[in-house]
Amino acid sequence: MWLSLVLAACRPEADSSVDPGKEPGPDEVVPFAPAPATLVRLTDPEWRNSVEDLFGLRYTGPLPLDLRLSNYGRVGGSELTIPPADLDLYEAAAWEVARQVAPDEPAVRSVLGVDPSDDAAVRAAVSTLAARAWRRPLGTNELDELMDRYTEVEGDVSTPVALQATVAALVLSPDFQFHVELGAPFPADDTEHEGWRRLTGWERAGRLAAFLTASVPDAELVRAAAAGELDPDASGSVDALVAQAERLLETRRARETLAAFFGETLDLHELDSVTKDEELYPQFTATLRAEMRTELEDLFLDVTLDRRADLGELLTTDRTFAGPELASLYGISPGADTLPADQGRGGLLGRAALLTVNSHNTLTSPTNRGKFVRTRLLCQTIPPPPPGVLTELDPVAEGTMRQRLEQHATDPNCAPCHSLMDPMGYALEHFDPIGRRRELDAGLPIDATGSLDGVDFDGAATLGATVAENKAFTHCVASSLYRYANGFAERPEDEGVLDAIDLDFRDAGRAFGPLVEAIVRSDGFLTVGAPAGDPCTDDGATRTCTTDCGTGSEVCSGGVWQGCTAPAAAPEACNDADDDCDGDTDEELERTCDAQFGEGTQLCDGGGWGECIGPDAPAESCNGLDDDQDGLFDEDLMVRPEVFTDAGIAVEGHPDCDVNADPWSPACHAAASRGCAARGCAVTGFGPVEQGAGDVTMTCLDGTQAIPTNSTFTELSAYHDGCNQGYRQGGACNAAISRLCGSRGQSTGYGPVENSGDAATIVCVPTAVPLNSSYTELSALDAGCNQGTRWGASCDRAIHDWCVGAGYRSGFGPLENSGDLAIVACVGVP
Repeated sequence: MWLSLVLAACRPEADSSVDPGKEPGPDEVVPFAPAPATLVRLTDPEWRNSVEDLFGLRYTGPLPLDLRLSNYGRVGGSELTIPPADLDLYEAAAWEVARQVAPDEPAVRSVLGVDPSDDAAVRAAVSTLAARAWRRPLGTNELDELMDRYTEVEGDVSTPVALQATVAALVLSPDFQFHVELGAPFPADDTEHEGWRRLTGWERAGRLAAFLTASVPDAELVRAAAAGELDPDASGSVDALVAQAERLLETRRARETLAAFFGETLDLHELDSVTKDEELYPQFTATLRAEMRTELEDLFLDVTLDRRADLGELLTTDRTFAGPELASLYGISPGADTLPADQGRGGLLGRAALLTVNSHNTLTSPTNRGKFVRTRLLCQTIPPPPPGVLTELDPVAEGTMRQRLEQHATDPNCAPCHSLMDPMGYALEHFDPIGRRRELDAGLPIDATGSLDGVDFDGAATLGATVAENKAFTHCVASSLYRYANGFAERPEDEGVLDAIDLDFRDAGRAFGPLVEAIVRSDGFLTVGAPAGDPCTDDGATRTCTTDCGTGSEVCSGGVWQGCTAPAAAPEACNDADDDCDGDTDEELERTCDAQFGEGTQLCDGGGWGECIGPDAPAESCNGLDDDQDGLFDEDLMVRPEVFTDAGIAVEGHPDCDVNADPWSPACHAAASRGCAARGCAVTGFGPVEQGAGDVTMTCLDGTQAIPTNSTFTELSAYHDGCNQGYRQGGACNAAISRLCGSRGQSTGYGPVENSGDAATIVCVPTAVPLNSSYTELSALDAGCNQGTRWGASCDRAIHDWCVGAGYRSGFGPLENSGDLAIVACVGVP
């Protein structure tokens, strides 16, 4: 009950495929109806694989980018046309393939497998090649057009160029670039399936090949389709299709394709672009990224295809396929095949790839990691934050990441959805942003406990086991593979089919092969609805059609006007072009990005993505770390003015310091040093450098800036005889201390900050910068500092202000003086 209420509070907008006026209730079952027939553009892997399987060469040049929708490029392909810029890429690729396929006469003979001078044999060879490329047999007119082109170019130029032109025509054809699935009507007397269309044997072969091999049908699948074994009216045709699926699962191409499906499901492609702080994670190399990805792909193939095991093992097994760098990160020997049980990694959730992709540049992200569990393993929807809600954590908040997030999630706008995501992410907090095991966060013990639907867990391993036993997991796996197989996101109409697939999957021990079989047997895989478009009666007739992007023609086929050749509007892309033909270019395009201090936003500007704008840098704290990642450590804390109350400086520093009566007394010098040493990174300090109503400012320095040094007045008097037990402070002691520190290789110094008898504690400041000033300049800042009064509280304030005006944090002195000249020391370069 609790989960359903929270999910309702986090419900996103209804899916566009559902009639908003008839949105089904939570217990309503929507009858199955096939998804409308549509054209699906080949993805990048499908295009390259198809060319390789047709012609035996691997094209490595550029192709249009895939659009991932609902996690998968295959789903995005159903929304894509071929705009002019993409067509240019495809044309260049087609001709490059054609030139490599047929560079000379021997190559022509090799490709066609016949004597190029035998016209009938060439025609038959082209027909066979085209049928496989277009995933259907050619009509006589279509083959005539191809052969006319071949013969014309052969007569004008040469046989190799003729074959090049033919290959280019095959690859540039819409029948190659798109999966064309129109189906055939059910028998007229079949009223149960009114409006449904059965995929033909060739269309079944094409869909199966795309699903399992991301390519055109191989020779055996073509043979079965050509022989009619897969036709919907043929006896045992579905069993024959399943047998073909079982055969394909044993092929190399299926291993590559299903590993890619798994990678898209887990967003493993983001390993190519995710960044980590180079100083904190120098081991995050390109090789380590590749090994992270390969480990999970090999693990998936081991469970699904090699051992045909329960898919739940993906979430529980300690088996690993780590390369050398990943093995080092896991703390195991190279070549070891098992992870240490005491690391509590379990299956996928404790592996470096997922932990890395779902973390920030320097910090973990329980929210992102928990969202991954909910959305990718349980197929639950988490909407984005409401507009105007700040998602950044307080940069100065202390505690573990869990403590900081729990405080953040007290906001009623954040709590409903964070309560769904964060607990799963807390279970993974024993692993840093690149997946290394850790026991502490911010120096504090990690709490990795939580519960999922009432089942408690503690750490990645038990969370994985909990997810593996959750009923939503098997349904999610079935839904994801169903989506990938068909090339469209599942709809309410598919839920009944998916429930049946899920049941078969679980009854078969959650093995991958039976899941594939259940999908291939399903109505969702074998049928389509009528193509979207106006009805027509004269097959082969044409008419003019118009889109927002221009005009073209369409043909009557299967009782519906379809195949409009007019340029179609495409989703707006960041390319300085009006893809959707609405008169605006790159309008309102933005995307998330991995900024230095968390998730950021990029806006499209002039055809390119602008700067990644993310959260501000966290404040520097006294911890020896580069909190704001500017290459400096505790930099604002090295030299910083600190405010004390009048009474506080006496309590924190020296009880005899009365800053209102005599701020330049030896007691106040000691108070400045002691008071600073009691705060943050400082070890000492000087001042007062400013005074207000009821407060006083001292300049504090840390151990990189100040070196307290024991001396004596006997030693100091050797550097200036005016500094002795009778005259313990003043211009003479300033000069003596500066000269003594200089003799020790330091820049200068100040003090004494403590003195008793002959003992004098001074402070050498190796980073101080001596600069020439004048009493004329200093008196303009504080009239009490002049040639008549060359040192004291007024001069301390004036020198501080003079150094601040010169771009430093503070200053002291004078180190030396003569006439109007006053040499001062400035500290704290910004």
